[in-house]
Amino acid sequence: MFRLLKALPLTLAIAVLSIVTTACSTGYSHIRVVNAMSDVTSAVDIDINGTKVVFPNNSGNGLAFDNYLPSTPPATYVSVPAGNVNLQAYETGTTTAIFPNLVPVSLLGTDQYTIVLDGVDADNTAVETYLDDNTTPTSGNVEIRVIDASPSFAAGSVDVYILPEPVVGSLPAPTISGLSDRQASGYQSIAYVAPVSGNTNYEVIVTASGNKTPVLTQSYGLQNGSITTLVLVDVQGGSNGMSEIPLELNDLQ
Repeated sequence: MFRLLKALPLTLAIAVLSIVTTACSTGYSHIRVVNAMSDVTSAVDIDINGTKVVFPNNSGNGLAFDNYLPSTPPATYVSVPAGNVNLQAYETGTTTAIFPNLVPVSLLGTDQYTIVLDGVDADNTAVETYLDDNTTPTSGNVEIRVIDASPSFAAGSVDVYILPEPVVGSLPAPTISGLSDRQASGYQSIAYVAPVSGNTNYEVIVTASGNKTPVLTQSYGLQNGSITTLVLVDVQGGSNGMSEIPLELNDLQ
């Protein structure tokens, strides 16, 4: 590069050096993307600043509803320019935009983010960015984070219970209280327990806030020292309520 600069006129060399310096100092953040748009029937392509994000292991098929990319555990990401960027989603293989306008997204430094496309067409700017932390949990613990991406859940906010199996008797105080659409809980550190029988050792129960009646109940087999993100999504089709099966992201196994 410097041999090339020496061969250029001084003003042009300065301009080229400025471009190179800017490009090198921009830096990159790291993202994965969840499609929780329940009424968008097509899989989508993601653009950042006008450039298509190429995800590994998706074979060019786009990002379908109730899926995330990159999806290979433990948590993997693609690098995109850091800073204030513009995001757009297109129906896969087309120029048909999902959002009427570019959506501004702030990505800081070399951090890792989960970006959730949340909502239905009536809410066309439903893009939320969550900072990830995949640091190994303290010894003898697992960590679980819950993201609420179910805008059509009629009761609004939810309580989440994360309990060792088997769950017997009435529910205790919730592990996570009052989680609303587009909110993420903190990482909940839970003491590891070995499975009593079979391959599962934890039960996750979601209720309407302040109500003990389960909206969903799912069992999970979590390894000691693992990190899991659960994304609450709608039933596909739009405005059909919360799905009984959260999307599970195996962040650290």
